[in-house]
Amino acid sequence: MNPRNFAEIKIIEAFEKQTDDCPICELIYTSVEKFVEEILYEFVNDPNTRSRLRRGICSKHVLAIENTLNNHPELGLLGLAIIYEDIMSEMIKDMVKNCHTESECLFCKHESESEKIYVETCTSFISDILSIYEKSKRILCRDHYWKIFSTTNHINQENLKAIQVKKLLDLKSKLTVFIEKHDYRKDKQMGDTPRACKIAGMLISNNRIQDGRNRLWLWRFLPKR
Repeated sequence: MNPRNFAEIKIIEAFEKQTDDCPICELIYTSVEKFVEEILYEFVNDPNTRSRLRRGICSKHVLAIENTLNNHPELGLLGLAIIYEDIMSEMIKDMVKNCHTESECLFCKHESESEKIYVETCTSFISDILSIYEKSKRILCRDHYWKIFSTTNHINQENLKAIQVKKLLDLKSKLTVFIEKHDYRKDKQMGDTPRACKIAGMLISNNRIQDGRNRLWLWRFLPKR
């Protein structure tokens, strides 16, 4: 397989990873994290960036920024303090004028654009990566499965569905084992089944990027085996 562009390379790398979370979610989260780093490193004092940030930041991406800073303490808090002070100055001006406008989170916009790129790219060569997906531990979340499924042809739909159902049945069986192991009449080790609950929660949650209230990318904080 010869990837044609950077997005395809990233998708192949993501699908090849032997972790049991959604590869598209990971790609989007990483893109947002790098966007946060880029702003805090280079664009804190950029007038255009500051103007776009004054529209506000959703609660999900405030947490994303804090997580990025925890992962990269070298960034410090100064850049973030400057951004927050600027946003609050704008909020105070609006309050004085009794003016309220709907805010648009810059990070939600970036996240939405990243998702569009990765979903469309994945769909464009899904037949080439289905074998990789089948062999990996990766499981597409509900939202990204349907977005890819609904935009590909019938043959790819059937192949993707077969792989996805098999992966979900395997995960479901782990949940069943986990439940059965709580039966006081049975003496068994828990093994890795507790993690199945965390993975299942990530996979079944609904993704709503457009309103800034989608899931908090819980896969990012799952404990490693």
